[in-house]
Amino acid sequence: MIKHLHLRSTPPATTLEALWETLARTLPVLTTALSRVKALMERRRVRNELASLDDRMLRDMGVSRYDVAQEIRKPF
Repeated sequence: MIKHLHLRSTPPATTLEALWETLARTLPVLTTALSRVKALMERRRVRNELASLDDRMLRDMGVSRYDVAQEIRKPF
């Protein structure tokens, strides 16, 4: 004898609740990741700006060309 499977579709409210639960778990992770990417981009911008300064400006800040080279080599 073959039994028929009755597949129930999930009611819309339950599907919506599941979506909200998934978003609630995922959003903080995405927010953290985006914040880190933003920080990396800002560091890159600042390092590029630092590299573009002339020796007089660096000297006024108390920074040497060597210091700039060290900073630019950092991966993060």
